[in-house]
Amino acid sequence: MPYSVSRIKVGDYAKFKPVFDQASAMRKSYGAKGTNLFRDVDSPNDVIVFIEWANLEDARKFFKSDDLKNALQRSGAIKSEFYLLNSI
Repeated sequence: MPYSVSRIKVGDYAKFKPVFDQASAMRKSYGAKGTNLFRDVDSPNDVIVFIEWANLEDARKFFKSDDLKNALQRSGAIKSEFYLLNSI
């Protein structure tokens, strides 16, 4: 089962969170099976997103999609890093 970990620096978590929540259906349409959101204890505008994917191909499509780019822009994301992982 593939997973992804994303580190996102946001300008304002209060702006980011509603966009993140609204994007749930969009993530599922790309094969996301489950999503967890975390905030850095000392820097609350640094978030980590952990997603379990149905398959690696769909996860790659998601991270290359205009849907994700638009959601990040609407959310006020400043910087983002994405990693695709396999369980070992």
